[in-house]
Amino acid sequence: NGEFYLANFNEIESLKMEPVESLLESIWLRVEITIKDGPSGTAHLPLVYINSESELEKLGQVSDWVELKDEFIIGKGMKMLFVDDEAITIPNLKISSLETA
Repeated sequence: NGEFYLANFNEIESLKMEPVESLLESIWLRVEITIKDGPSGTAHLPLVYINSESELEKLGQVSDWVELKDEFIIGKGMKMLFVDDEAITIPNLKISSLETA
């Protein structure tokens, strides 16, 4: 519907990542999403950190971490999640189902 919506991971009921079909979708991933007691439909997830500076970072082709202060770290480039002590890019996540406690 053209509106911005921010959801916590525990609010996501279902998430299906669509195949990348354009350069834009390599940095704004198209997904089908359902939010518990909220909206559902096609959305786009930002895949790069907002403070990315180099061309490779802006295109999501690299990831880098910068420590600003003791243990305060920010990311640049492709966003990543830590899963079982492994950093995985969002497009490489294998989601079979989402379960919340």
